Amino acid sequence: MCSLSLGKLLWVFGFVLFSFSAQAQEGPKEQLFANLREQAKSIDNLKSFLRLYMGDCEMGPEAAGCRQQSAAFRQQANQNSYVFFAFDDALLLELRSLPNGQLNISWLPFFSSFGYALSAHAPRQWNREGQPIYPYMQLRGQLPPGTQAEEVLRWQKVGRLAAEIIVVPKGMWKAPPSRGKETLEGMGVSWKAIRIFDSRTGQTLGIWMN
Repeated sequence: MCSLSLGKLLWVFGFVLFSFSAQAQEGPKEQLFANLREQAKSIDNLKSFLRLYMGDCEMGPEAAGCRQQSAAFRQQANQNSYVFFAFDDALLLELRSLPNGQLNISWLPFFSSFGYALSAHAPRQWNREGQPIYPYMQLRGQLPPGTQAEEVLRWQKVGRLAAEIIVVPKGMWKAPPSRGKETLEGMGVSWKAIRIFDSRTGQTLGIWMN
């Protein structure tokens, strides 16, 4: 997950306009998600957010002030919810088609970027490559009208799927090195909601809410 490119930034602005125009047609779950989104603060640059939250301060005379600023920011941030987008380069999904146009969508509640991670807690298990293991979370989705399951599976392969994610920060965690990997540090979060959607049209495929 990186700071948004110009193309993706323009897409986000267009998608916000699409969201407002579609509100009248939303179902109960979509409306509940929209309400959570309206209450959340937007993370426009995840790298800057994580560096400030984690106290990523360079050594020198300004280090003490930087750490104080980060501590004050964490205290304030832990009282708010935040929304950010995850695109194909950061989103780990598994899709399975079900009868009656339904989808089973599994998503991994772990994001790693810029030397930090974002998850509910420090990893408790590691695979043979030294990567953290987290259980996938499940949501039940629906195919867009007139769309076949095979089409959505192709969208996944070409990076067309994206996610809109709402979290509440819950402090920092640190995991010891594993299998030659460096110490992993991260921001703990409470997952509030996630919406999986088609990045070309904004069409919702599924929503999970805590």
